[in-house]
Amino acid sequence: MRWVSHRARTTVDEDGVTTGLIGSIQDVTALISAQEQNARLAGIIESTADMVAIFDADTTQLAYMNRSAREVFGLVDADLASFDTTALYPPETRGTYLETIVPVLRQDESWSGELPMRQLGWAGDPGVADDHADTAGRRHPPPDLDRRP
Repeated sequence: MRWVSHRARTTVDEDGVTTGLIGSIQDVTALISAQEQNARLAGIIESTADMVAIFDADTTQLAYMNRSAREVFGLVDADLASFDTTALYPPETRGTYLETIVPVLRQDESWSGELPMRQLGWAGDPGVADDHADTAGRRHPPPDLDRRP
């Protein structure tokens, strides 16, 4: 099957009588196939259990985070448009993130290693650090909740 895009318009003479048709037909099969492939890949990324995030290395602003990552970091309902990724790192590892990892990514290189991160927002509040989560993403209630009857 081939996909085509066509555009056309009629031509008229000085009396307004249709005299012809001017148009073009373009084969857009490759474009449609690429769009379908992108949609399939986007669906895989969004539904994978792996955490996937995209951020701007110049501003450290988050551009995308799949559902698995949003759940682990407590950002399911958060507006990610202005979210700064440095908030995902506790003070003791934030320097490594900013001074080592981000510069490597800015040079279009890759970084591999382990760096502790933290889950944000108890009950989905992205403005509150959740220091009661471990790096595997398991949440623990705040200490004051542990002591409630």
